[in-house]
Amino acid sequence: MEILETQSLFAENPIAAPETDQQRPRGTSDDVSGAFSIENFSSASALSSTHEDAEGWLAYLNRFQPSNFHYRDGGVAVWAYEEDYDNWEDTYGMDACLAVYHSGHGNMAADGTFQAPMGAHWGGLGDWAYSSRMHLGNEQANYIFWSTCLSLRVHEGHDPVRTWHGANGGFRMLFGFETTSVDRPEYGRWFWEEWNAGDSLAEPGLTPAGASRRTRRRRWWPVVLTQKRRHTAFTTSATSSGPMQATPGTSGPGTTSPASRVVCRNVTWNCRGTCSWPN
Repeated sequence: MEILETQSLFAENPIAAPETDQQRPRGTSDDVSGAFSIENFSSASALSSTHEDAEGWLAYLNRFQPSNFHYRDGGVAVWAYEEDYDNWEDTYGMDACLAVYHSGHGNMAADGTFQAPMGAHWGGLGDWAYSSRMHLGNEQANYIFWSTCLSLRVHEGHDPVRTWHGANGGFRMLFGFETTSVDRPEYGRWFWEEWNAGDSLAEPGLTPAGASRRTRRRRWWPVVLTQKRRHTAFTTSATSSGPMQATPGTSGPGTTSPASRVVCRNVTWNCRGTCSWPN
């Protein structure tokens, strides 16, 4: 079994790995990060901790380079997730940065379509974003985080290939949850704490039965999905539960803006260790 384990001198700063001929970014800008978080939804029940969740994730990257944006509540709309405007002004949207983070409700339909309620209606396209209408990674995004329920299902007949292959225009890795997730503010911050914990990035096998609650509750499902070259995919256990699940029930971008091939391998990854993102 092949395990991709990256150990690097650039461990602390995940955006500092040197560029090679095979690792040149698709876009022309130096955009690194951006985030979306929703507590007050257009057509779903309210949450209370998603802004802090996203802020905790952004705070670490802001140490190295300021983020492009953090859209909240009514500023989060479908335009940012669909191809026409997902890299609006080369600055705003899900495909406008190297790494993007979304915190809110999420649901997986029986046919494998991921669904995320938005903070507002937009442009006649409704107030839900659907994976089947996304095309991410053909412009800027390499690392996509869905801090929502059920965003990366691998059980009960679901498959990340079925859900995300069609939406993948070239991004490298997608993080999400097989299970429901708790409405709490620490997930984004916890990711970087585990990143810098100093343990090995990858280890074969299953989550140990005696793993601490701290270790279990911090785990995401990350899967490498790429159409550019062959990668190993990582999966890991998510044991959290909670109320961040929802079921689906005109202005332009910028009006609220702030100042192929898929390879899946059964490898456990702990979101930990001295490592850097392969740009």
